[in-house]
Amino acid sequence: MDLSKLESSLEASVKNFISVIDEKTEDIKKATIAELIQTRASTFDHLPDDVRSAAIRVYVTALSNIEPPIDEESRDIQKKRFEMLASNIIAGFTQLLTKEPASEAIRQQAQVMINQAETISRERKAFDKSVSELPAPQ
Repeated sequence: MDLSKLESSLEASVKNFISVIDEKTEDIKKATIAELIQTRASTFDHLPDDVRSAAIRVYVTALSNIEPPIDEESRDIQKKRFEMLASNIIAGFTQLLTKEPASEAIRQQAQVMINQAETISRERKAFDKSVSELPAPQ
């Protein structure tokens, strides 16, 4: 498999993913996770089954943790976090195809990215909690 082609394909897919998250968060919240996965997963059709499965798992985890930003600051934070996740997806899945044994490498890299997506969610919830605990303006 041509890794430069794979990297380009993943990069395009993830940029689209970030664009959707950044600009259409409300649409994402209205769509079902299954609908979103179905539209994004086709980008990975050319990948070996185990790599494709790991990529889709990362998307599922990331999508299930999306919450609409409540203000400009949280929107910027969310965008940066998903850019970081996207960068890891691009680098990780490209490297996975060159490692042996591939299935163990895929499992480990997918777990790293899933952990990162879960961290995004925890930080988002902590931020929301801290905002909700602020005293109301008088």
